[in-house]
Amino acid sequence: MARSQSKRNAVRAAGLLGAATLAGVLLTSQLQAQLKYALPLSGGVTLYVAATDLLPEVNKEPNWRMALLVFVGVATMLILKLYLISNSTRCLPLAFLASRRVTATF
Repeated sequence: MARSQSKRNAVRAAGLLGAATLAGVLLTSQLQAQLKYALPLSGGVTLYVAATDLLPEVNKEPNWRMALLVFVGVATMLILKLYLISNSTRCLPLAFLASRRVTATF
């Protein structure tokens, strides 16, 4: 109930989100051939939202350079991760971590 919205509006928004989720599940099962295009697009949208809306420093800057810098940082970390995992046989701690599966027990 952000911005002092009513409880009714909050329940309506939650119901709309639930309906959109179910529609997404149904569409995904029906349009499996198009997933190779939709998943990268949704990943790009997620990165854009993270870089522009979730990081307040990015929104404070009037130009696009800060968003580009954040994107380059994320891409660099992804490349490093992929490189380190692909070369994990040379690095014992990474090989150990890659072979372990973390499970939560309650």
